[in-house]
Amino acid sequence: MRAVYLDDLGISSRAEENVKEILADENLLGLVGCRVSTKGEKIVGPIGESGVPFIASFSVNTLFSDYSNIYSMARGVSDELLLLSKFLESEAVKKIAFIGMGSDLYTEEYYEHVKDDVVYERWFPKSEDIDEGVLGQIISGIEQSRADMIFTSLDNEMTTTVIEEFRD
Repeated sequence: MRAVYLDDLGISSRAEENVKEILADENLLGLVGCRVSTKGEKIVGPIGESGVPFIASFSVNTLFSDYSNIYSMARGVSDELLLLSKFLESEAVKKIAFIGMGSDLYTEEYYEHVKDDVVYERWFPKSEDIDEGVLGQIISGIEQSRADMIFTSLDNEMTTTVIEEFRD
């Protein structure tokens, strides 16, 4: 038995190539890895159809629900949304400011769940940073919307940049 590590360097197309390569191995017993649902969307089809057992860590559990050979170690976003729904039903929050990363399945799932309560929204491409001008627009937009809650689904650095502005 041997273990093979295939690094996709965070690039979806490379993950697809790695999966195609490893599924061609006749001695393959199983796969472990991939914790990003957006990237997982690109690889679950071939893996699911292969029948090879695959343990991943996807938050968007609908990605693999059609395949009995794919398992996720992560708590699914649907579980998280159930808790968020209970919180929102308390009516402590009526207006949400939503700042999210575009082309990210996890973020899109949350947005679909809360969009009726969103009074301000801003989306960022994965490659865009928040400069001072954009940060000023976001702060102004949130303040004008009079949101009860700020919902961010960004990388840690971008979230910190936004939240730090409200610490005063």
